[in-house]
Amino acid sequence: MENTTTVRTVEVAGGSSEISSARHLTEVERSRFAPWFAAIALYSVTDTTGVALSLNLGEVSDILGRKSSHQFPGCDNRVWILTEDEEAALVAASTAKTAACDAVKAAREAEPVTISAVCPLCGTHCYGDCTASR
Repeated sequence: MENTTTVRTVEVAGGSSEISSARHLTEVERSRFAPWFAAIALYSVTDTTGVALSLNLGEVSDILGRKSSHQFPGCDNRVWILTEDEEAALVAASTAKTAACDAVKAAREAEPVTISAVCPLCGTHCYGDCTASR
């Protein structure tokens, strides 16, 4: 009997990451790929809602504590099958990272912008061609 069970996954591709559902390949689908790829390939289930994450490949790998074990056909990606606890940990880490980034952005936007034509190295209007800048 074929294992086409739907599983929750996280995919990292092109610098972005997303949690979604996927399924294992059927025997007919496996026959279309090289054996090594058929063993790790999953198909994304498109009728489910994905959760976009603000985590990169290194962050996902560190949180899960393991390397990716699967791939989706068609592009350079890394895919992990998730447990419920792992999915919750990724969502929490992504939420925390987004909140931290938003706080930094808000702090930067709140700072007044100072524009000065005075060289910070020599204290004159040398436009950066002073001896202090060499």
